[in-house]
Amino acid sequence: ELNDLFLQFDTKNDGIISFSEFQKAMHHINKKINNPEVKKFFDDLDFNHKGFINYSQFIASVSDNLVIFNLF
Repeated sequence: ELNDLFLQFDTKNDGIISFSEFQKAMHHINKKINNPEVKKFFDDLDFNHKGFINYSQFIASVSDNLVIFNLF
């Protein structure tokens, strides 16, 4: 399920999630989330500060924070 979720975020299908992709997906999941919250979540997942989230970062972080994302 997490692999499918990653693919939903990675709309460019390039193996990474940009902030723009992340922001669109988060607003789709939770229309009430505000941009500063989205940015904080993104920055927390982008723990190497490269400006994108790769598959490993996403799986490791999201599996620990499913309640935050209100996904399951």
